[in-house]
Amino acid sequence: MDRRHFIKTVLSTSLLTPLLGQAKSEEPALVLFLIGNHPHDHLPVLLADIGVEPSPSGNRFSFGNPHPSMDKIKDALGRAGWKYASPASSTSWVFSFQPLQHSARPSFTLIRDGKIVDVRSRSLSLLWTKMNSSEPLSDSLTIASFQATRQPSSQGRTAAIFIDGKKRGALALGKSQTRRFDSLGGEVVVGIEEGRAVVLASTCRHKICRLSLPASLAGERIVCAPNRFILKIEGPGFVDTVTG
Repeated sequence: MDRRHFIKTVLSTSLLTPLLGQAKSEEPALVLFLIGNHPHDHLPVLLADIGVEPSPSGNRFSFGNPHPSMDKIKDALGRAGWKYASPASSTSWVFSFQPLQHSARPSFTLIRDGKIVDVRSRSLSLLWTKMNSSEPLSDSLTIASFQATRQPSSQGRTAAIFIDGKKRGALALGKSQTRRFDSLGGEVVVGIEEGRAVVLASTCRHKICRLSLPASLAGERIVCAPNRFILKIEGPGFVDTVTG
């Protein structure tokens, strides 16, 4: 996949993490993935660009797990009109933190109802280019979920593979195996070992999906935006974490 198509795909992602659309009962309607050491610098800009404003009925956020930039995110969103609340079950917008296995270039991606969203915006394109070209490599992944279901996480049963929103297969986590999947931009190789799913290889440029930690809990996912690829762990319970 060429760089222009990749930028277009990633642009779409950053946009609507917050309060647009209705959430499904089983998973978040909107999930924003933001790679970078300073998420607090970009979150207010991303929200402002997409026209999402805090409202009396939807202005609270929380954290699903400890975040290294928690205090700075609280301050940045607080100044933008958002209010911090705890526990996470009392809010519709939850932030979580996930370290990458290796450092990668800063970028952002949005998933809505299980599909990578394509939203074109010149300002977002400029932001993505600036982040990707001038900011240092980062191993910090911030995940913002809208109306995530708060159920205890549990071991998944299968790794479902989606290409451009269409399910292309499911791999049992109980069986060690390797499979290649043709994507819109080339191919993605998925491996299952010791009950965990991981991307072993991909034709995308930055290899964020390959650097992501293995996924094994129900609801975890690994995303490759350039290839329009999503690996999602299926099973009882839900937790929103891994991606690339």
